[in-house]
Amino acid sequence: MKYLTNLIPQLIVVLFFVFSSIVHPQAQVAECPYPVLFMHGWTGSNLSWEDWYTSADVNAIWGSFDTDDHVFWAMPNAEDTHVYYEDCCTFLCLFQCTYIDDDLRNDNINGSDGVWSNNGTDDDVQWVFPNEDNTLLPGCTYAYSFNVGKDDDGTIFKNSSFSSTAPCDDCSDNNESAAYKQGYAVKRAIEAVLAANPGKEKVVLVGHSMGGMAGREYIQRTDANGNPTWWIDPSSPDGHKVAKFATLGSPLKGSNTAGNIFSMTDPDQAEKKMNDLPDLYSEAIRDIRYSIEEGSFADDVPGTYMYGGTESDIPTFGGMYHSHDVNCDGDDDDVIMGLNIDGTTQGYAEVWDGTTYNPAMPLPANLKYTYYVSDGDGVVDEKRQWLYLGGNGEVNDFSSEVSIAQPFDGVNNRLSDRVNSSLFHTSQNNDVNGIARLLDEGDYPFFAYEVDTSAWFFGTVQQRADLVPMDSEMTNSGDPLVDGDWYFYELADTVYQIDVGVIPHSAVHGRLDVYKDPNVPSYDNDNSMYSTTWSSSAIQQNVSLPVDMYLPGIYYIRITHDINTYTGNIDEVWKTPYTFKINATDQCPDYLYISDLQDDAIYNIGQVIDSDATLSLNSNIEYHAGDTISLLNGFETKSGVEFLAKISGCINY
Repeated sequence: MKYLTNLIPQLIVVLFFVFSSIVHPQAQVAECPYPVLFMHGWTGSNLSWEDWYTSADVNAIWGSFDTDDHVFWAMPNAEDTHVYYEDCCTFLCLFQCTYIDDDLRNDNINGSDGVWSNNGTDDDVQWVFPNEDNTLLPGCTYAYSFNVGKDDDGTIFKNSSFSSTAPCDDCSDNNESAAYKQGYAVKRAIEAVLAANPGKEKVVLVGHSMGGMAGREYIQRTDANGNPTWWIDPSSPDGHKVAKFATLGSPLKGSNTAGNIFSMTDPDQAEKKMNDLPDLYSEAIRDIRYSIEEGSFADDVPGTYMYGGTESDIPTFGGMYHSHDVNCDGDDDDVIMGLNIDGTTQGYAEVWDGTTYNPAMPLPANLKYTYYVSDGDGVVDEKRQWLYLGGNGEVNDFSSEVSIAQPFDGVNNRLSDRVNSSLFHTSQNNDVNGIARLLDEGDYPFFAYEVDTSAWFFGTVQQRADLVPMDSEMTNSGDPLVDGDWYFYELADTVYQIDVGVIPHSAVHGRLDVYKDPNVPSYDNDNSMYSTTWSSSAIQQNVSLPVDMYLPGIYYIRITHDINTYTGNIDEVWKTPYTFKINATDQCPDYLYISDLQDDAIYNIGQVIDSDATLSLNSNIEYHAGDTISLLNGFETKSGVEFLAKISGCINY
């Protein structure tokens, strides 16, 4: 007999687990939550990252790297022109230089036709060519290469070590082009990577040297109205599509290292300013200078790109720089908003002493920033490799938390952090262990990586940044060797059971937490009551949430490994990944016990519902069961509640 009861007290067994049936396949197959895009530095190419993508350890985790179809080939200086000097600019007539306009070309991202983003043959940034359409293959590791030149027929040649990629004799090579144009090319590269990986919503950006500036230009630049200039979706708060931005030795506050290797006034050196040797008169060098020499007897002026100013104020002393068109719009008289704060507003003597981003054009606060900073860089001063407030920016002031990484969200080292190194500048992109460390996943729900249900994913066990917040891991001790990685998954439909399986690092103790409530605070690292722990040599671990009605929304898991229990080389702990899978079952269960405070919801159960829940004020609740609905002692409805209990079996809504 089917009946509705509200009278009989019952003893309910609350703890109800259904153990997971997740089984990992014998041949390990796992996806990355987000693909990684590597961005090379000045005069570089995808080959700058060769030590990374040819590593057997990397390939075993992130997958193999195709040196053509995992590389985005672009020309950020395809049709360059500018105001440039005539041949009279030799030492003997240095102060009689005449500058003329080359009307045959156009130093304009939009091209002479003014059409935006059409990859036209007149555009200064091009990425589709007769012999390369940049349709990438699926994968987890990508790089771009701006070491690309164009032949007369429009086809391109790639990574030449001896031929110039510049479109004219007095132009910058493509891999030495302006930061504005490189930032735009980053946008196109991200689009291509996401197109190759349907279902992936974001990327991780890793930039060495000038590559970090290209990534920063993409992320930070806004127009006069404060709208993002380069983002994939400028109308969305996370339209940058970046989960994490990591830089290695990048001149984030500029670099004036070295002088000019070759005199631009010496015609015999023309070929040496191409790919085979660096060109210190290139657009890229113009943009990373924090100050520019006006002349022997004049004060330096702030670097226009770094700290702002007018293009026409860029000094012409010595005939320096191929172009003064910093914002690449076809002229050289615009006022440029610098990326960095005016140092005099911070109490420093010079504009170029500013230590953080320009508050009029802030970095977005919804992605993670990590700075790889070397006190032995030799090219970029230590304090100019990262953004900070307070102190002198060097390692001692960082370690004592006098210098605090920026951008800042109110807690030291949470939104932005730093990894210390002593490697020389040109060795940093070969630091495979260091790069892997930069790829550490999010430490809080706010930085969680998105994964799908019903697929295996991988994560890596990492020594985290040198300083981390106290509450950034489960022990609340601020231990960089306790690595808790957060992931989230979104339910589009109601499900009744959630099972999570993880195959942990085989030599590290750890814990899996599965969170039942979708409303996990953004910066919470509390443990879940639904969890499991393991010691080294552990086999697959499983956690199943109790049968319940899990409404559409975002849910979280945290996978923690305590590297303090690892007996090997900590720098190489990442080489053994962990894998995990989330199963969400939408099959209607036979039985459901409901005890929590209930808001608006519809419960559909095959046979029996038992409930002693309290229904929230003004909520709308429906219970549907095929045989019995029992309202137990303690069941309570508040004012304004609309409640329906109906013997009707499972109903799909």
